[in-house]
Amino acid sequence: MRTYFLISLGLLSVGFAAHAQSWQAVTTQNTCSTRHENAAALIGDSLYAVGGRGIKPLEALNLKTLVWQTLPTPPLEMNHFQAITYNGELYVMGAFQGKYPHETPIPNIYIYSPKQGAWRMGPEIPKERLRGSAGVVVYKNKIYMACGIIDGHYDGHVAWLDEYDPKTNTWKRLPDAPAPATILVQLSSMISSTWRAAVTQRPESIKCWKPLLRK
Repeated sequence: MRTYFLISLGLLSVGFAAHAQSWQAVTTQNTCSTRHENAAALIGDSLYAVGGRGIKPLEALNLKTLVWQTLPTPPLEMNHFQAITYNGELYVMGAFQGKYPHETPIPNIYIYSPKQGAWRMGPEIPKERLRGSAGVVVYKNKIYMACGIIDGHYDGHVAWLDEYDPKTNTWKRLPDAPAPATILVQLSSMISSTWRAAVTQRPESIKCWKPLLRK
């Protein structure tokens, strides 16, 4: 059975102009799992759908053939997060697990290697900086994690900004964002050696800022 989904042209590229975006329906050759509170990441020619409420398999849509492939299931539930691509691998950090309203932060980074076809548990996230629903972006071979909430949908909104260096496995605290945020939607674009984040706590309230990162 064929399935349909919507894709926003330009959202998977950097440096896009808002007025140039458009939506179109795409017909795939087979079906995929239904999921929500999940993430997606682009690696090569495939778009990976990862996580969501409950235990969901990792699935990859080949954007050339429009065929879904079922891949190894993550070792634990992952929800309310942003997946990123680093060195050709899929990274999950700043994620929750568990049930509403007291979801708990996942204490480790989890990594999927398309070459090995396997998940592995990565380094621990500093205990004092654990949260979920955080925005995550890669910039100049370092990973930045912004904002989030500590106690699921219940309490503990934070404005934290952290820098993680995968090469040295070191963390650095950076200045807080101007305001805490959850249900964070991060749109990254490399503009003047900085990246921009757009976050929202409510649909009618969108906050934007641009951290100034060292070159």
